[in-house]
Amino acid sequence: MFFFIIIILVAPLCAFLNNIVEIRIDAHKFVCDVRRPVTKKVADIGIWRLIIAAISKLAILTNVKRNSHINDLNFSKTNKYF
Repeated sequence: MFFFIIIILVAPLCAFLNNIVEIRIDAHKFVCDVRRPVTKKVADIGIWRLIIAAISKLAILTNVKRNSHINDLNFSKTNKYF
């Protein structure tokens, strides 16, 4: 029974030390081992230009449809005699 009590008291200290060591190892890994790739100069952004253009056109169409639907609802509510 006596050894069980000692282990319970030492366990949080062991966990704390383990976390400190793990943080230091991860910090060393991020600083020394895992580096950003060297960038290359390019003329343009490539395929991303087409993707951004397509998303922009889709956003415009969506907003036009949404606003026309909302305007139709507002028109029918406010002008009952037309």
